[in-house]
Order: sequence, then C-alpha cells, then structure tokens
Amino acid sequence: MLKVTKQNSEDGEAFFKVDEIEKFPCQDLVRINQLWQESYQKKFGFSVQKSKYEETGNVIGEYKENTFNEFGKTVGWQQEGIWISDQELNFSSEALPGHLPSSAILRDTLRKGELFSRMNACSRNR
Repeated sequence: MLKVTKQNSEDGEAFFKVDEIEKFPCQDLVRINQLWQESYQKKFGFSVQKSKYEETGNVIGEYKENTFNEFGKTVGWQQEGIWISDQELNFSSEALPGHLPSSAILRDTLRKGELFSRMNACSRNR
C-alpha cells in the first residue's frame, strides 16, 4: 500500500493520511484483500478485519476508544491493554482471524474505519 501511495517506510516517517485512503485505487485495495483472502483461506484480509471491527461495536466514521480497543484485542493487535509493535505481529497461519495485514502505519486509519469506508465505496463502484 505504501508503494501505491509512493511512500517510503524505510525512513520511519511513512503513514497513511485519511485523504490518501479516500483516494486509494479501488482496484489495488480489492486485489490486496483478495490476495490475503486466497492465500489464507479467508482468515486474513481487510474484509475479515471489517467484520471484526463491526462485530466489536465499532461504527465507520466514529471513534470510541473502548470498542476500538476491543477490536484490537479480537484481532490480536492489543495484548494486556498494550498495542503490539510491528515486530510483534504474528505472521503464521495460527494468528487470530483478521490479524493480517497490519502495521502501525495502517492501524491509525482504522480508528474511525477510514479504510473500511473506502472498501464500501469500492464495492459500490464495482
């Protein structure tokens, strides 16, 4: 995703802004999700994360710390009240559903569900 937005994660400054997510190419977003879904029998991907996000009481466009924290616990990004670092991500098939894809860069766009809002817009345009 950073490559599509022409960002360099090596400098430690890369992150997604809301307007970048809103303009992220639908074709790329859908393809990234499909690749995760196909590679891991629908255990990972943005669509799985979106389901978990909504199942934990989150509403796209709103941020409530308690429900967002519950989402973080549900997908394994928060342990004992602390958000894990990128180095602590579980890249095995044993990770919780929705655990991947993830990075601190990406998680910030999920607080108010901006990425999921973009997914909704992309699915309406198909």
